[in-house]
Amino acid sequence: LLQYLKHPFVSIARAAATSIAEIVNPGYARHAPLIISKLASTNDHKLRMLCLQALEKIGDYIIVKEIIDASLHFRPSERRYAEQMIIQMGLKTVPTLLAIAKDATYDDRCRVFAGRILGKISLPQLRSILFDIISVESERALYYFYHAHTIEENYPDRNLAMLKESLLSSYHAELDFIIQLLGVAGELEDCELLARLIRSDHPKLRSQVVEALEKTCDISIFRIIDPLVSELPLKEKLNIYLKKGYTPRKLDTLLDELAVSPMQLDQVIAATFMHRFKLPQWKESLRHQMSKNEEIFQNFALELLEA
Repeated sequence: LLQYLKHPFVSIARAAATSIAEIVNPGYARHAPLIISKLASTNDHKLRMLCLQALEKIGDYIIVKEIIDASLHFRPSERRYAEQMIIQMGLKTVPTLLAIAKDATYDDRCRVFAGRILGKISLPQLRSILFDIISVESERALYYFYHAHTIEENYPDRNLAMLKESLLSSYHAELDFIIQLLGVAGELEDCELLARLIRSDHPKLRSQVVEALEKTCDISIFRIIDPLVSELPLKEKLNIYLKKGYTPRKLDTLLDELAVSPMQLDQVIAATFMHRFKLPQWKESLRHQMSKNEEIFQNFALELLEA
């Protein structure tokens, strides 16, 4: 039956998945990787749910990492099903969930997903790593903020408006990740609302977010994120980056670092500007990115290489 999961006709793949989901048990764990690969390669909701049901019956905690990797492609209902499935696997999944939540090279959506499950299985262990994670992410947010507000000034002869907007987007993505993680760790309520309000153009709304953070977060964590969210003058915020001993990046160095970012937006913008300015070894850098990315990025990169 397994070979028919790859069949080009969805109806046939569904029929195979239906039968597989009926007959599998924990003894079929060796076949789990093939079933997981189908989760990422299909857009068919029913087929994904059948694969998840099969994996649930197999129940092997070793596959947790692969399921969380595949969750990037899931719909909300599929993600909820996968979340409950991993929760049922119990405490054996905790080391994997901890490793993913702490790994700054992982996609933030996977890290929040792992954190949400961890918060329901073992909240004390999630809270024990919260300070270290927030510290790293706050530094990354400050990095994006600083360069978003200085890169155009440092290179007035180049049109870097799109790069600036991308850096600001990544900065807000970091803030969103921090707030989401604080929410799943029980430090915040209404984290979805707070994540939206922190982007508001109205200072009063942003100040309400800061007030909520200050009231509910552990003081040690609030001190880390305070420079990012407080209504400080721009010059003072930029000086915080320098006072911490960080070096402002030159344009080529900045693009090199964005090229290896876990955020795909960073990678796309880095490739775009490397190509536009014909920076040294931009083709080699782009080919390296292609080897580690999905098909959509590979197609984008091929267009740049052939342009």
